[in-house]
Amino acid sequence: MKKLGIVCSGGPAPGINSVIRAIVIEARNRNLEVIGFLDGFYYLSKGQLIYKKLDIEDVSRVHYSGGSIIGTSRGNMDEEKILNIYESLLKSGINYLISIGGDGTASLVYKISKIDKEQKIKFAHIPKTIDNDFPLPLNSRTFGFETARDLGMKLVLNLIEDARVLKRWFFVQVMGRDTGHLAIGIGKSSGATLTIIPEEFQNYEKIPLEFILDILEGAIIKRLVFNKPYGVAIIAEGISLKLNVDISHYRTISEFPLVEILSEKLQERLKRRNINITIIPQNLGYVLRNAQPIAFDIAYTITLGYGAVKFLLSDNKIHCGVITLKGDKIETISIDEIIENDRVKIRYVDLKGDIYQSAYHYMIRLKKEDFENEEMLSKLSQYANMSKEEFIKKFKYTTEFPPI
Repeated sequence: MKKLGIVCSGGPAPGINSVIRAIVIEARNRNLEVIGFLDGFYYLSKGQLIYKKLDIEDVSRVHYSGGSIIGTSRGNMDEEKILNIYESLLKSGINYLISIGGDGTASLVYKISKIDKEQKIKFAHIPKTIDNDFPLPLNSRTFGFETARDLGMKLVLNLIEDARVLKRWFFVQVMGRDTGHLAIGIGKSSGATLTIIPEEFQNYEKIPLEFILDILEGAIIKRLVFNKPYGVAIIAEGISLKLNVDISHYRTISEFPLVEILSEKLQERLKRRNINITIIPQNLGYVLRNAQPIAFDIAYTITLGYGAVKFLLSDNKIHCGVITLKGDKIETISIDEIIENDRVKIRYVDLKGDIYQSAYHYMIRLKKEDFENEEMLSKLSQYANMSKEEFIKKFKYTTEFPPI
């Protein structure tokens, strides 16, 4: 009997258990033995085989639960650990490996597959990440993204109502190490006041903290003009990597208190301008990752899990395939197609695309037309307690970079 291994790596995402269930059921129905390697590549990288056998009864009702029944883990792997993983996989006796993870996991599996020159193992990778930054065809979503966006929207809607009732602002930090897909998704669907993402600063190697503060302050002042001293700003955590501040002593970017710093500094700045606004920081980081998947992600992951087993048992000659869905059809692409410099290419938010443009046009933030309208400019400077000249000098530059 041939053997199939499953490994889940990277951060959690809603739908992991559903995809594991689909893999196990299809594989067992095709007379494959299935094992799940525990806690990602952690033990494999140490040359240890820690796994559990999986049968249909083990997974029959796990598809609607969050988390991962085989665990997951992060970890940068050097060449020695990668070789250990490969040798451990051979020792386990598997013929096939299905990896579940994001760009980091896929990059690792790509390197493992390159060691396997005799193609003793056939690899299938199923992309998952709530960041939605994996380069899938036709702008397809990564599984987990829709659930994270849905839950994020519901949580932000509560904050929007709290902001309106108590006349306050919330600065909400959302996951997205390199990209703003999730932040834009949550901000757009909830109707948040504005959203700031890393892609807006693509022309900058580093940006001063003042830049972000000026964008946020401009939005607050603009809301005051409309007699609305409240709002919600969504800020992608990847902004932290763009700032000219040292965050190296934080274990992960999610632990950097970006919105706390922005809230404190901006409140101090507004007080000096005699503007009394309460700003409360909120972090929607880890709370979105282990949620129960919504119907979309459950159905999606069942298709992907089925597609992975189907590919592995087919006569398709791709050695390491990425399982994707184009319309109603499963399509397996070679992982080589999305690799650049031994890493999976990141999919960024297209600032010129209609998905972003439609989000931007509904945001309340300073825009070029505000400085071209004399009446609006007068009101803005009045509420900011500044002269028009001072206001233009302080804030106009925030409208003169991408995406505008």
